[in-house]
Amino acid sequence: MSFINWFAQKFNPSCASPYAQITYNSNAGNSGIINNKKLKVIELSSEKKQDVVKMMNVWTDFANAKASQSSLVVNTEIFKDSFNICTWIKNSVNNSNKICRVFVCFQEEQNIQAIAIVTNAVASSPVKDIPYLYVDYLATHPRNIRSALNEKEPNRVTGAGSKLISHLVNKVCKKENLEEVRLQSLDSAREFYKKMGFANLTGQSILFLKAPGNSVAA
Repeated sequence: MSFINWFAQKFNPSCASPYAQITYNSNAGNSGIINNKKLKVIELSSEKKQDVVKMMNVWTDFANAKASQSSLVVNTEIFKDSFNICTWIKNSVNNSNKICRVFVCFQEEQNIQAIAIVTNAVASSPVKDIPYLYVDYLATHPRNIRSALNEKEPNRVTGAGSKLISHLVNKVCKKENLEEVRLQSLDSAREFYKKMGFANLTGQSILFLKAPGNSVAA
């Protein structure tokens, strides 16, 4: 069964993970951004992870092509970051010694718009252990990146990265009784995470966001 056909079967109103209506940037002008799209997040089963490798090959090609279109550092660097993250995701999925989980955000028509590689972890302290979800990597399709190079890119969607983070914090952490989501951010993405409420762990470069109502008693 193809990846798309599998998504078509997987996507139905009775699916356990709810999806939310996303309102997109109305100030984008004539940019080709798709409006009023519903985004959904699911966790991929282990047998579908190799399809992620094929998808990351497409995304890295796209990011590399975009990076070569401009001589402006501000445009080039953000697509280089996208290329690197997609490469790291591919390598992570290919690493048989690494136990990771894969979440994808897609539209009703099964177009994948963002992906996150996460692992479950526990932080030990003299007071209590803190179970949390660590985001190893998160990437949106390079065509969704806010850049002058993408202004007229067809089928561009915004909100997929935010939807993924929201699902991890509000759905996965709640279901698995995890206290927070943690990650390390590239400089180009730090503002995005700050806007979502992430803060720095004291004295560390790691960012964290507390899951609502999941504090584990000491």
